[in-house]
Amino acid sequence: MSKTLSKFLAEKESFVVTDIISEAISSSDLDRAQKLISSYLEKKLKTKMVRMPGVEEYVNSQDMGFGIRFFFTKKAGQFDSIRFNWKREKLDSSSVASVDFFAAGKHKHHASFEPRTSMAKVLPFIADFVEKPKNGNVEFIAESQDALITEASGDDIVDKIIDLVKSEGEIKLTKGKLYSLMKKNMRDEKPSIAPKLFDVLEEIDRATFITKKGAREYMVLDPDNLMKNKEKILAELVTNVKVSSGSSNETYKVDPSVESMANEDIRKLTFEQQLEDMTTGVKLVANNVSNAVFIGGRGGVGKTHNVEEALNDMGLSDGEGYFKNAGSISASGLYRLLYRHRKDIILFDDSDNVFGDQEARNVLKGATDTKPKRKLSWAKKSSDIVHPDDFTDEMEESGLVPSFFDFEGKIIFISNLPIDKLDPDRALRTRGFLFMIDPTDEEVYEFMKKIAPKMPLNDSLSLSDTQREEVVQLLQTSGKVSPNLRSLVRALNVRAGWPGGSGWESFVINYA
Repeated sequence: MSKTLSKFLAEKESFVVTDIISEAISSSDLDRAQKLISSYLEKKLKTKMVRMPGVEEYVNSQDMGFGIRFFFTKKAGQFDSIRFNWKREKLDSSSVASVDFFAAGKHKHHASFEPRTSMAKVLPFIADFVEKPKNGNVEFIAESQDALITEASGDDIVDKIIDLVKSEGEIKLTKGKLYSLMKKNMRDEKPSIAPKLFDVLEEIDRATFITKKGAREYMVLDPDNLMKNKEKILAELVTNVKVSSGSSNETYKVDPSVESMANEDIRKLTFEQQLEDMTTGVKLVANNVSNAVFIGGRGGVGKTHNVEEALNDMGLSDGEGYFKNAGSISASGLYRLLYRHRKDIILFDDSDNVFGDQEARNVLKGATDTKPKRKLSWAKKSSDIVHPDDFTDEMEESGLVPSFFDFEGKIIFISNLPIDKLDPDRALRTRGFLFMIDPTDEEVYEFMKKIAPKMPLNDSLSLSDTQREEVVQLLQTSGKVSPNLRSLVRALNVRAGWPGGSGWESFVINYA
C-alpha cells in the first residue's frame, strides 16, 4: 500500500483497511473497461474520448481509490475530462464505485454509486449528467434500450405497475404487450422500462414470473407476487447515486503498480492510430484541456510534421499562435524562454538535452504541473535576473527576467527518446499526455506507400505515381536504408531531379 493511501486511512478512522487489496492491474482489465466506456460515451455524446495512459491513484476529502481518466476531444457540456473510479486496484469492468467530473483541471462533481453497480447502469447516467449536471441524491433507472428515467421514485414506478396489474387481474404478457399496456395507461412514465422489467423478474424468480408457450416467453404478472418481491425488484431496477460538489484538495498520481502499462497499450496501436492520437493530444493542449503533451519515439516518422500540421489546422503557426524552439537548451535558457512566452504555446523540438540535466528537468516539471497558473523560480544569481519587487517594464524590454513568475502557457515537447529515457521517474505522464510513436519498419513502409503520392517535391520537380511507388519499393527492398520519412523525401527529390540515365537507384541507396 502506498504512503498516500496509508496516510488517508490513518486520518479516516471509519475506513475499512480490508477494502483495499493489492492485486496487479492487467492490461486486459484496462482494455475491457476502456473500450466499454469510450465506445458508449463517444456514441452518446458524439465526441471522441482519449484515455490518459496508466491508472490514477487519487485521494480527496470525499474518497480515495484508483481510476482511469478520459478527456473529451471537444467540449461536452461543461466538462473536459471524467474519471471512473474503483475502490480496489483490480479494475472490474462490470462495476464502478464513483465518477469524478473535471473542468479546466478543477474537480467539479463527484458521483458515488451503490456497491457493485454495473457499468451498464452507470454509463447512461453519466451521459445524461454530462449534459445536465446537478448535485443531490438521484434515483434512476437505466433501461436495456439506454433510455433513462432520472429523479423518478422507484417506489412510484413499481407501485404503478402493481396497480396496473391489479386492474387487469393476473396477466401474461410478452415484452411488447407490456410496453403497449404501459404506454396506454402510464403516460407519465417511459414504457420502454418493460423489457428491463422482464429481465429483472427473470433474474429474481424465473419459475414464478416467466412462462413459455412454444418458442415465446411471457411474463406472469400477479399483484401479490409483485408486492411480495417489491424490494428485490427495486434493488435490481432502480439505482441510487449521490452527486456532490468536487473536492478542492484532491491529489493524484499514476499508480506505480502499472509499470510500463502505457508502453504496453501503445504497442498495440497501429502507426496511423498512434499519429492520430498524438495529433488529438496536441489539439487538446491547444484547447486548454491539458497543460502539456510529451511525444517520444524514433526519429524521421513524422512526429514534428504531424504536430505542426495539427496546429496549422487550428489556425496557428510559428510566431503566430505558438513559439517553436528547435535545438538544445540549457536550464537557465529554458527558464528565460518560459518567461518570455509565459502565456503562449511553446513547441520544443530536438531539445532532448533537457532530460539529461536535472535542473532543466525540474524547471520543465514545474512548468507542466496541472494547475492553471504555475509559479516558476530561479534561485541562482545572475546579472539578468531581478527580484520581482524591483522589476519594471523597461527591464523586460531590455531582456531582463524576474526571479519568479506565474507561467500560464502550454508545452508541446517532441523527442526522439524512448519513454523510459523521456520519463524515467514517471513524473511527466502525470502532468500531461504522453505518446510513444514507435512503429515497426513494415508499418513505416506501408505508411510511405500511402503518403508518397501526396508528398510535395522541391520547386519545378515532378514525379508520376508509378515513379513514386518505385522509390518506396527501392527503399524497402534495398535493406540499406533505415525507414524514415526524411529518407523518403530526399529519395523522391533525387528521383525527380536526376539528370538522366541510370544510376539514381544506387545514389538513393548510398546517400538518401
